[in-house]
Amino acid sequence: MKLLYTTIGLALFSTLNAQNFDYAVSLQEVVFSGDDMYEIRQDDNTGFIDTDFHWKADGTVNPTAFPSGTTISAAATIQFECEQMPASIYIRGTGPDDMTFPSLAVAPVGDIFTYPETPATAPFEPETIRFYEHFSINWEFSFDNVKWYTIGESMSPVYVTLQEAKPEGGFSGFKYYLTVFDVACRNADGVTTTDEMINKVWEEFTDHTVYRADGVPMGYYKELFSPNVTLGTLIKYADGECYTWAQLFLAALKMHGFSQPNNYMNITADYSSTGCGSISRFLVKDWTFGTPSYDCFDMPYVNVYNPDYYDADTAYIYDYAEVTDEIGVMGQTAPNPASSFSNHQIAIVNGKYYDASYGVLFNTFSEIKYGALSGWSRSETSDEVGIGIDVNGDGDLDASPDFTILRATDDIEAADFDQSIETW
Repeated sequence: MKLLYTTIGLALFSTLNAQNFDYAVSLQEVVFSGDDMYEIRQDDNTGFIDTDFHWKADGTVNPTAFPSGTTISAAATIQFECEQMPASIYIRGTGPDDMTFPSLAVAPVGDIFTYPETPATAPFEPETIRFYEHFSINWEFSFDNVKWYTIGESMSPVYVTLQEAKPEGGFSGFKYYLTVFDVACRNADGVTTTDEMINKVWEEFTDHTVYRADGVPMGYYKELFSPNVTLGTLIKYADGECYTWAQLFLAALKMHGFSQPNNYMNITADYSSTGCGSISRFLVKDWTFGTPSYDCFDMPYVNVYNPDYYDADTAYIYDYAEVTDEIGVMGQTAPNPASSFSNHQIAIVNGKYYDASYGVLFNTFSEIKYGALSGWSRSETSDEVGIGIDVNGDGDLDASPDFTILRATDDIEAADFDQSIETW
């Protein structure tokens, strides 16, 4: 950050003599405004980001955002320290991309000159996404509107969306969170078409590191049993389930004014019947299938849940296991995320299936089954007698206590996915 402080020695001539006066000039604060300026929500969901200022001399900044083709306005506060305050000065600002804030004569109040809220001379380029990490304005002053002196430079983040963003949704729906603006605009800077926007936003998900606006990487099941199932909780806690990742991708597109009906899919096992009961779960790659016990031929593999199974943060814990979770499809900031599910959520855009949790794109629905699964499973309650396995190794089969088991098969053709589609 530059030191925004200028001292100028000026010779003021009269008919009798000349005197030298020193002026200490410093930029104190810059505030943006505009009829189309978005209200940005705090990522911790505690309210909206302060719009009372967007840059301060101590380096504090607040981001702002606008739709493309609209005009940003700026106001600035300048402090003068001098022996003899001028009756007025001229102030102007030079911003990026031919956006200037024209020269205006301003009178002081005490030692403060306030450049009033003034529109830039040019709008943001229409239908163009911009990410100004440092929207820089060089501020100057003049006594005669001819010779200009540097005051200093203000810099703060400004996001510009391709089109006007879609309206916010309900309680747990689409919201104007800071991180959604950041994901939507940072990677798509300079993009001018909807198709290119979708591709550039999606690229942010494919390297498996999606950052919150403050630079914290957000995870897919950092905790193996994450409770976070909404867009707001993913951003607040930087961790979430598949619900949240599908929502984040769709929210970034909505920020650019793009949305389609039937864009949100929930997939479940189709409850195909077997001799061991209905298939109700699925195992996402990779799982290693060991030696089966063949307690039931149709689902020959059995795992027994440890009592602490649901307390594990990073791995599945079993008392007995014939199927083992291995590192497989990488998730967001997670080399081996949760992979045993009863359901999964993905986004649908232009007929393609975007699994933002894993950063994987499927062109057809069938690709999900054959590209992502290791097998199918179901959960039930049983005991050692019921499964014919001496789980505790005491030499006999006990009829109690009951425990939860996972039955599994690696036969991908044993079941299919059911899909439920809605608009998010």
